Amino acid sequence: MKKIVFISFNPSPLRKQIGDRHQESKTHLKILPLSMLHLLGIAVILLVLSSCSGSGSGSQQKNGPPQLLWQEQLASRLPKPWLLDSFDIEASQNVGTEVEPIWRSRFKAICKLDADTFAQAEKRADVLFLHQTGKKGQTRDIYGISTTRRYADSWQIQFSLEGNSLSNVGQPRSAFNGTSVVEGTSEEAEIKRTLLAEVNGSNEDRITRAITILFRWIGEAEIHRALTGTLTRRLDQVDSKVMQNPNSIHAMVGFLYKTLEDLGECRNPETVPHIVNAYKYQGIGDRGRTEAERAIMKIGKASIPYLRHEVDRLQQWYFSEESRSYHQRVYGKPLTDQELRNIAWAPRYLQQLIERLGG
Repeated sequence: MKKIVFISFNPSPLRKQIGDRHQESKTHLKILPLSMLHLLGIAVILLVLSSCSGSGSGSQQKNGPPQLLWQEQLASRLPKPWLLDSFDIEASQNVGTEVEPIWRSRFKAICKLDADTFAQAEKRADVLFLHQTGKKGQTRDIYGISTTRRYADSWQIQFSLEGNSLSNVGQPRSAFNGTSVVEGTSEEAEIKRTLLAEVNGSNEDRITRAITILFRWIGEAEIHRALTGTLTRRLDQVDSKVMQNPNSIHAMVGFLYKTLEDLGECRNPETVPHIVNAYKYQGIGDRGRTEAERAIMKIGKASIPYLRHEVDRLQQWYFSEESRSYHQRVYGKPLTDQELRNIAWAPRYLQQLIERLGG
């Protein structure tokens, strides 16, 4: 059985010794006696300070990952060309246990664009037209929730952004392959000049490409004139070749239909005399006439005066030397005037088209 011994302590002799020594030397500090209550109070204060110094300032939760880890992980997952400018955890809580911690944290971050960004407005031929959507240095606030779990000797973090705040900002210029042009810049003016030179050139492939792209600015007078002139010239070339060799129409039929379609988009009534030549061609059924009518319908009522003139012109054409020579090659023999009257259906179709247009 253990014995409990009580020891009494009398501080009076100690007080006397301290007082005597203080009198002997004034350089010595005076030591004041402390009561047991005072000593207990100091101990409590030290204990509180010690516990506070271990709680952290919010940059790292107890038993949780450091804030720097969140920052590094989020920065590495941002889509280009976003950079992480600042990061702050607004609230954090361990919803797991001390052994298996799961930290749920609400955060706010500021992201910054590292480059100008663009989006595709249109593609014509091999050229992409872009419009600018963001400017380098532009910032955006994002908010989200992170879930952090401990696995082995590392932390695994999942981020969930609220509202997909980094979307609809486009992509850097380097993300677009091939030829690209930014709308409203000197690049656009330069490509117009280049294409206008090409559309009036002699390289048919370059002309076709230029026509396709220039239609983007069909409302501009200079470009409208250039396109109308080139397309009517192409139709006249088709007509000349077909009159010389009726069978050549089969090789050019796709080219003919596309040219007719493009002329319809120009909506210029002065092109009607060139368009109606497609009514003359044999060997392609009604397709030539049909495509020509579509083009004229796009031009609308403004084409009526020209159509009336073409009715008279085509009636006379069927009995011209060009027509007789052409139809002889088609049918393998000369046709009589009566036979020519029987196949002279183009003026009749034009008259019906005038009526459809309200003329």
